[in-house]
Amino acid sequence: MCKDVEASDLDGFDIVVDATGSDAVGEMLKDIKTTRYVLINRVDQPDQCDFYFSSLLRYGPLKVAVSTDGSSPVAGQVVRDKIRRMLPLEIGDFLHTIAGERQKGIIDPEGSRNEIKRLLARVFLLGCGPGDPDLLTLQAYKCLHQVDVVLYDHLISPEILALVPQDTHRHYVGKEKGRYSYTQDEINALILEYVNQGLSVARLKSVDPYVFGRGAEELEYLLSAGVKVTLVPGISSATLQL
Repeated sequence: MCKDVEASDLDGFDIVVDATGSDAVGEMLKDIKTTRYVLINRVDQPDQCDFYFSSLLRYGPLKVAVSTDGSSPVAGQVVRDKIRRMLPLEIGDFLHTIAGERQKGIIDPEGSRNEIKRLLARVFLLGCGPGDPDLLTLQAYKCLHQVDVVLYDHLISPEILALVPQDTHRHYVGKEKGRYSYTQDEINALILEYVNQGLSVARLKSVDPYVFGRGAEELEYLLSAGVKVTLVPGISSATLQL
């Protein structure tokens, strides 16, 4: 059996969440606030709230809260879920380790800073297809727009490079017969250097470098260095018909 909300129902409470949607209850709460200290949250009435709820993510000791100040809890949830996909679960394990070291008196801010940057960095070994931007995969296109650095060589067409955002750093690492701007070892080291700075990197390769290509070289090196790598296959020229 339901009953109407009365002011006496709130006696002894300092925090009230009103989900009734009733204007009468809202007026009652407003009157209560004139006589005693109470914090009120009225659902879907952000202008009548003293506090807001956040969408919370937990990674061990790390808590990430997303709030829209009551304007749209659903939007906050969407942003929260986007952040969840971006942050690696290993952050929690790392923070537990750091907490244990701190209890032993071991404090290394610079080491912690470098390690957390590495955890947040990503490398995409990205197949760009035969050069026509219309043949670029949707995954490859998305990657181009979420990295900090793009490494490319002379086989990547100007049309593909035109898709790279203007504020993304571009680094040419072309290797042509008899003329190397970078050796493979230097390219490997360069990718790792960017990762150690906490930057996400896309290494652009023509066609599908994992079909009759040499796409595994950088993959093996980066995995051995403990770097998270995402392979993004491209359309192989071997599958195209004239």
